Amino acid sequence: MCGPHSDDTPSESEFRERSPSEPEPGAELSTSLPAPVLFNSFKHHAREIHRRVCHLVAQGVRGRQELLASMRHIGARVTDLYVGRLMPEAIAAQLVEHLQQTGLLQPEVYRGWIEQHSGYAMAEVADGSRWCLRWGTLESRHVHIHPGRYSPLTLRVRASQLKTAIATIALAESEQRNPLSLNVVNDARRELLQLGPVQALPSRDGLGVVLRAMLDAPT
Repeated sequence: MCGPHSDDTPSESEFRERSPSEPEPGAELSTSLPAPVLFNSFKHHAREIHRRVCHLVAQGVRGRQELLASMRHIGARVTDLYVGRLMPEAIAAQLVEHLQQTGLLQPEVYRGWIEQHSGYAMAEVADGSRWCLRWGTLESRHVHIHPGRYSPLTLRVRASQLKTAIATIALAESEQRNPLSLNVVNDARRELLQLGPVQALPSRDGLGVVLRAMLDAPT
């Protein structure tokens, strides 16, 4: 279930920019996740992003401010977005169970195992998606996970595309508009992100795929 996998590994430049021993910028803890898992669901989980956007929009101005603050933590590089049906709690539970069964869950054992594999290892969960396991430095959350690059049920997306999809869904939800409308997308980019317009929403690549994937993830 676990071990290095060349197609899923972070690039050398990504490891130079962010040490494997450091938590991902903006990594958000969910108290519903089983300890000791650390996971930034707002950056890596389409279904949870969609749920949270709708929840924050319903809170009015304060929710919108929190949404904008959360988007700043997404960063400016590419990210891997899980678009499957397993919720974060189920993914975390499966990974914890495997680590328990293999005797790797205790912090000192887990850290030694991760270091033996150059700072990360890969694990597969029930739906076939593959997850990168790294060392997390937050107290009681030493198992830091994110989707593996090019894993099944995962899209590799630019941060600007993810932010645009989030902003578009938020604007469409608050104003009861069609999120797949190019006008809504560009209104969201201008009003919420201070970005220029896009010319199209292709259905097979780019922003169009990211937006449709997030909309297909039910709340």
